[in-house]
Amino acid sequence: MNKVIVFVCLLFFPVVCFSQDCKSLKEQIKEKIEFANYCNTDEDCIIKYFGCPFGCGSYLNKDVNLNEIQKDIETFQSCPESQCMYKCGNLPKPVCINRKCRIPPREQGKQHDLSL
Repeated sequence: MNKVIVFVCLLFFPVVCFSQDCKSLKEQIKEKIEFANYCNTDEDCIIKYFGCPFGCGSYLNKDVNLNEIQKDIETFQSCPESQCMYKCGNLPKPVCINRKCRIPPREQGKQHDLSL
């Protein structure tokens, strides 16, 4: 019976079966999100919501192709860690500071969650 469970797990839910794979995938997604955060001007910056556990929103470059990140997040939805919720407020429009999209200085210190 245990062999059947392991086989079914590996065949249909490989990410869920190995929590280390989930942790690794989560870190890869965070790195891709961070890599997609670059800018030259404020107009380069957008907010993208990837859901829990990837923060209440991510500041990214508007021209980034998000297909790979979206695909990874769809795979990550099989992981137990993806079953979480945030209570988030509205994020301020990002600005470009030192070639990164960031919370505007006038908004810093207010209740915003962009943690990864």
